[in-house]
Amino acid sequence: MAIEIIRTMLVEIFSWIDGTDPILPEHRLQEDLELDSLAMVNLQVAIEDRFNIRFDPISMDLVEVFETVGSLAGFLNVHLEESRLEPAGMERESPLRKDG
Repeated sequence: MAIEIIRTMLVEIFSWIDGTDPILPEHRLQEDLELDSLAMVNLQVAIEDRFNIRFDPISMDLVEVFETVGSLAGFLNVHLEESRLEPAGMERESPLRKDG
């Protein structure tokens, strides 16, 4: 599920990614998809806005999370699963800061 969300977002945000070529989990965001540092920030903000989360660079390794399409999708899958399982009103320690 998250892999498709990431693929869709990449095509929507970046004009040089047109979706005709496959976007595979092993594709590196910077090297293979040619996202520079500004593009990486744009992607991070788009994910934060879409899912109402904030990446916390102090408690997580953003370089690792944003290394490949697959690593980002894996991280997002975990976040989506945690948000479904988390009871309303219960706060758990997480590397994400939730807006509130």
